[in-house]
Amino acid sequence: MSSDKKLDVNTDFVKKYKAALAAGLSKEQLAGFMGVKPDTILNRRKVIADTMGFVLPYLKGSPKKSEADLMKVFSAELAELNKNENKDLHDASENEGDEWSKHDVYLITSAQNCTPVHEKFLLACETYCKINKARLLVIPYRYKNPTSIFQDSENEWWDNRIVPYLMEDRVKIFKHLQILGHIKKQPTAIQPLYGLDGETGLDSAVMGHPKIQLKAVATPSQALPKILTSSGAITVPNYTDSGAGWRGYDHHSFGAVVVELDRENEIFHLRHIHGDKETGSFYDLDRYYTPKTSSDSPRIPALITGDSHALFMDPDVEKATYTAHDSIVNILKPENLVLHDVMDGYSISHHHKNNDVVRQGKHRYGMNNVEKELQITADFIDRISLDHMMTYIVKSNHDEHFDKWLQECDYKNDLENAQFFHYMKYNQSKWLTPKEGSKPGFKTIDPFEFWCNHPDTQRGLQKKERVKVLKRDESLVLKSIELGFHGDKGTGGSRGSLKQFSKVGPKVVIGHSHTPGIYEGAYQVGVSSYMDLEYKTGCDSWLQTHCVVYPDGKRTLINVIRGKWRLKEVRW
Repeated sequence: MSSDKKLDVNTDFVKKYKAALAAGLSKEQLAGFMGVKPDTILNRRKVIADTMGFVLPYLKGSPKKSEADLMKVFSAELAELNKNENKDLHDASENEGDEWSKHDVYLITSAQNCTPVHEKFLLACETYCKINKARLLVIPYRYKNPTSIFQDSENEWWDNRIVPYLMEDRVKIFKHLQILGHIKKQPTAIQPLYGLDGETGLDSAVMGHPKIQLKAVATPSQALPKILTSSGAITVPNYTDSGAGWRGYDHHSFGAVVVELDRENEIFHLRHIHGDKETGSFYDLDRYYTPKTSSDSPRIPALITGDSHALFMDPDVEKATYTAHDSIVNILKPENLVLHDVMDGYSISHHHKNNDVVRQGKHRYGMNNVEKELQITADFIDRISLDHMMTYIVKSNHDEHFDKWLQECDYKNDLENAQFFHYMKYNQSKWLTPKEGSKPGFKTIDPFEFWCNHPDTQRGLQKKERVKVLKRDESLVLKSIELGFHGDKGTGGSRGSLKQFSKVGPKVVIGHSHTPGIYEGAYQVGVSSYMDLEYKTGCDSWLQTHCVVYPDGKRTLINVIRGKWRLKEVRW
């Protein structure tokens, strides 16, 4: 086709599209008029953006008018456009940049075709948007199963209540952030994010799907990792009586992604909200939203922070998480604080055993004294452990550097720590006893816990009554969520992973990998230390991420980006 004919075809399409906009037609109605499939309308819209340089607004439809009335208006509008050949077709289009600069907060969810909406959850979402000046976006997806319980084989439709919010294009709404409205995966997909790692370059992305998952994808070390996440849904479960259908039902989440755009600092914040299956109400940070109103949230049951590594704690993360007047702890007021890898173990790390350069550096610059590092760790715990809160230390692999040092150290070659080594070995021997009953083996003190209460030359831990050190594999269950696993050791002593812990039975929150994630019932936090630790090389997916447990037992991940964890309050 010649370039002139292509231009004529595009111009004709734009006129019909503009007439459909003015009349309030949906893309399905315009497709019916043109004798094409609805997806063809979407594809042609993208072609117009590429070839003519402007973006046509979405066709959202007008459910309050009959189709006959809509078509009358459409025909009149089209006739008027055809009469005015010289009118600039660009006038009626929206500039994409302008469209996405009108809001700083977005609430993104998804909806299944031929399926009723959860009315109470939708109302609660609308309450949220009104209070927070947010824009609600609903990404449509299809369940291509002819036996779906609400399916009408003659028509494809979405609930009229959400038609004004539908968003089915791929759009870059902010620097390094895309919405993948064009991707429609089956709602029964086990891994909805599969295959998307390279889809968006360095950009993070939100896709519509009823199963909530999140993964951080490795990027070059000088860049933040990108986040890929699915949204949750605003429509009721609609699955067939099959194995795949029941799996889809089990993982169907009434949920959405909150996206906050910090234009001043060129960063964004992203977290999930989870609607109650009966009331539709949900928590977001320190507020509780219902179909009619919002109120202050009570204290959250737990905050699980990214791996601490106290010796290398990032002061910006410490401030944003614990000490600033608007820190996570001061705003959400957790009843329980759960820490992972609280001690780094750098002073006696077995990884340095054959590295003479690092060992010499630690000796020369005073970084090889075990008890001094223990005191730095205890001081950190004392700083962040508040009177109204219980702090739990999850037994972690870096904490166990201390245990390993006591097992393997040759004190004759470690004169800096020789006295302290003998002090700890004496107490290990003194408190050695057989395990209870007929259990095989022996038990003795936990080195870190013992030192906190009985230091040698330092002052030890001061807030002992507010801190509990968990033993390896000791359970800590809050709101039916197991919080006692670090994540380094999986089933049968194997290497742990997020997917592996999703299969252990209860919901869990783990740490260890420094990479946040959500996979079925398992959540994983990131790190709280500096992100350029000595052993980090190459591309990575580390992120400074914590996990909040809300009063209803729902969870969300909170990222600290350049010392900030949320947008400034925008509520009226």
